[in-house]
Amino acid sequence: LWADGDTDEGETHLPFKLSASGDRISLRHNSGDVYLQIDLPPLKVNQSYSRYPSGSGSFAPCRYATPGKKNGDRCQPSNVPPITDTITFDTFPQSLWPTLAPGTLGVNELAILPAQFIEFKNFASDTINLNNYRLVLAPYPPSAGLPSFDDVHGFDLPSMTLAAGAVYALTMTDQQVEDIEQQAFNEGVAVIYDRLTQQVVDHVPFMHWPQNQSLTREATYPYRLRFCQNNTPNIEAECQASASRTLGNRSRGLYTPADFKQLASGGDKSNAQSVKFVMDLDMDNAVHFLGAREWPLHYTFVRQVIDLEPALNRCDTQENQIFNQGWSTFSNQNYFNSQTRRYHLGTLTHYPNSALHNVE
Repeated sequence: LWADGDTDEGETHLPFKLSASGDRISLRHNSGDVYLQIDLPPLKVNQSYSRYPSGSGSFAPCRYATPGKKNGDRCQPSNVPPITDTITFDTFPQSLWPTLAPGTLGVNELAILPAQFIEFKNFASDTINLNNYRLVLAPYPPSAGLPSFDDVHGFDLPSMTLAAGAVYALTMTDQQVEDIEQQAFNEGVAVIYDRLTQQVVDHVPFMHWPQNQSLTREATYPYRLRFCQNNTPNIEAECQASASRTLGNRSRGLYTPADFKQLASGGDKSNAQSVKFVMDLDMDNAVHFLGAREWPLHYTFVRQVIDLEPALNRCDTQENQIFNQGWSTFSNQNYFNSQTRRYHLGTLTHYPNSALHNVE
């Protein structure tokens, strides 16, 4: 019986309502004598007041209601069958996932702060000559693209053959890395050019380099780069992976297991962890991962770090107006128009409660 005061709906609807703040219900014989009376206590939203066990026990508030069914022995959800998925998908072919390995010659390990060596690997199926390639090891500020083929920090690799899958470690000097050491946050990049086509065949960006560690490419798919506590020139698969490193408010790569968590820190009071990313299409698709606390907006990072504009005080009416105008123009150009955008902008989010990792 529904105590909703709506008798037009039929005889199962009672001509009165019950108050959530407390009420009294009485059952009487035809003679008028009360044979059962219940004082209904105040109830919270979606609570019921029920006997447990059903029909014989004492009354108690419960978060589950069972209209037309027995209440059961205690307050608990109904035993309903599990929901089954009606849509299924074929397994995604592993071969279609992208690989982080270059097609020919690639940087396999860097130990450059302090200067020690750079290791190269032949990822092609045929023997190659190192002298067909040129290395540029240079500072890489966020307001600039990759250093060019003829950059002053470049040099041709030695004339020697490298079999398929083989590695070769080239000794580096202090002079070759001194400009990177002087760059803020040691922000730099190692670029391999094909000398014939002058096209980039591999590049490894970095910043916040942990001293005396190496940046090493994993020997198996998907060939990620990881910081290692040990240096392994001419040896593969011996990396003692670093658990963490000290990061500032942005990074060029997620190179230790703790990088993501550090960048996500302070950005959300919920349990979700989010790191924004910026891909600069005008700067050879350079990627930046942003600290959530310092860069809650893509626009603020681009304005101050890439465009080198001064920070604006949004508590000042005039400066806030300038900010909002720039933010609006930036959003229209980069979020909503694939023809005018300079940046691909998004967020990497981890939801620990459901073990989900999203690219948004």
